[in-house]
Amino acid sequence: MIPRTTRSPATGVTRRTLLQGVAGSAFLAAACSGKASPEPVGARPAKLPPASLQLWTIWGGTRVPLMEEQARRFTERNPGVTVEHVVLNGGERLDKILTAMAGGSPPDVPMIGRQEIPLLVEKVAGLVPIDAYMTRDRVSKSLFYEAEIGMCVYNGKTWALPMPTAGTYGNVYYNRDWLTQQGLDPDKSPPRSWDQLEELARRLTVRDGPKIAKLGFPMDTLWTTFWHWQSLNGGTFWSSDGRKITLDKAEDTLQWMVDFRNKINGGLSALQGFPPGGGDPFYTGVQAQTVSGVWYWYYIKTQAPDLHAGVYLRPARNGEEPRYLSLEAWAYGVSKGSRSLEQAWALVQFLTTDKDGAGWFMQQQGRPAPVKEFNQAPEMRQISPYWDVLLKALEHSMAPATFLPVHNEVVKAFSDQLAKLNQDQSTVRETVANMRADAQRIVDEFWASKGR
Repeated sequence: MIPRTTRSPATGVTRRTLLQGVAGSAFLAAACSGKASPEPVGARPAKLPPASLQLWTIWGGTRVPLMEEQARRFTERNPGVTVEHVVLNGGERLDKILTAMAGGSPPDVPMIGRQEIPLLVEKVAGLVPIDAYMTRDRVSKSLFYEAEIGMCVYNGKTWALPMPTAGTYGNVYYNRDWLTQQGLDPDKSPPRSWDQLEELARRLTVRDGPKIAKLGFPMDTLWTTFWHWQSLNGGTFWSSDGRKITLDKAEDTLQWMVDFRNKINGGLSALQGFPPGGGDPFYTGVQAQTVSGVWYWYYIKTQAPDLHAGVYLRPARNGEEPRYLSLEAWAYGVSKGSRSLEQAWALVQFLTTDKDGAGWFMQQQGRPAPVKEFNQAPEMRQISPYWDVLLKALEHSMAPATFLPVHNEVVKAFSDQLAKLNQDQSTVRETVANMRADAQRIVDEFWASKGR
């Protein structure tokens, strides 16, 4: 059973003391310790010894009962091994994990962003590489979609297992009634290129004077949007070793995005006050299409059940096979400071690869799982008539060659420059040049601080 805890409404965490006081010298000592080294792995125990594990996640709200049920099932299978599920505030989660790892009092199993793995490895050496456990217990990488497990690898080692599916925005959801009235059927003839997508958006967009009354396709120049269009244009962001900011094809991609927003959607001024009446414009029927990930079908069914939606794959630039570059997603790892490594690994395995754990958790949320086999179960395929389209987005996804130890800082630098573009304070060319210069400085300063 999960020990009963009282959660603080201010932080969303239990009142149990999560973190020990960490002096600055302790943090620096951990930060200078370098990469985590492989832990010795013996034979798998026939029965796990008793232990009390801490599991830190952001799964609050409606997911708390799901997490509690998973923990109950795990303990039922492993008597004597209990799980305390601690819900962290999303904004404080990473800092708390870093501080706990540096101070030697980490959770046994932390929920981490896969993009954060290089930071946790390089800065606090806080994770245990799990390749030896995977080999011993026959947890093959082939169980997962390529992008899902690929995002968990850094410097040739696997540091976590994926859960849930990644933040890859490969699906375009559309209002079937609206498009059918226009004589369109993306089920049979979806846009295969950016030119075809532009034409579809023009046909669906309705203006009321200078303002947009109905939007055919959304286009902004925010960071997440840029990441995915740049990838679909065959562009990269940094070199495979994470040392050089590339942004090849960034200017071409960003110019297309700005032109789309200005010529088809009327520019920022035409979109002021949209949507009329507020709310999500796709749900309220004033936006014909929206772009999101595989999880969005469940959102539609729960938040706009009367909306007749369809799904097609977001197209690459010139009609080539689309490849969706994964950006950020969650995973479970084993903390190096855990005193119950075998039990912690067993919990990670249950939460990510077990049908009664990971498979059940994803089914309850109506979304595909990172484990391919789970998605072929009859109960999963009943979730959506577009199930195969959702899965194709996962099959067409790819992991970055690497993430950066300074991922968050680089993303902020990119976002800051895109904000200036949106405020007409810089041109597309200036924006890309500044993004490249700012991000390269951040990367260089980090590796210089490590003496590498």
